[in-house]
Amino acid sequence: MNKLIDDLYKNRLLNTDEKIERFEEDLNKLAEEFEEEYIADVCRVFDDNTREHEMMFGLIHLIEAFSSERAFPSLS
Repeated sequence: MNKLIDDLYKNRLLNTDEKIERFEEDLNKLAEEFEEEYIADVCRVFDDNTREHEMMFGLIHLIEAFSSERAFPSLS
């Protein structure tokens, strides 16, 4: 598993300000280097027990953005 995805997984409950900040930083870094092979591992980061449900939408947007770039390469 990619180190950034591993860190996202470790911080997925977002139960401290530090974990929230780290999660956001790692998500932004991952967006810069996202590959199709990461999708399954990113999906493992989703957790209903997270304190910050809206932060999980960042994962959805990451996958959506990647899918859009693949489906519509002329738009990227």
